[in-house]
Amino acid sequence: HRANAFLPRFQPTFQCFRTLLCYIAFHVRCTYLLQVLEKEKIMLDTFAYNIAFTVSCTEANIL
Repeated sequence: HRANAFLPRFQPTFQCFRTLLCYIAFHVRCTYLLQVLEKEKIMLDTFAYNIAFTVSCTEANIL
């Protein structure tokens, strides 16, 4: 399976589940952060995305 080659350290089912949780939390958090930043008119899109992605992925991997 080619998919397994990209994820040698994880069982595919668990990895897919964690990835799904990560992206759901990532998009929800980034949507909220970007709305706040737009109201403040602060251009930190990349920063907000990086922070949200890191935190969300960490939380997803802990579950």
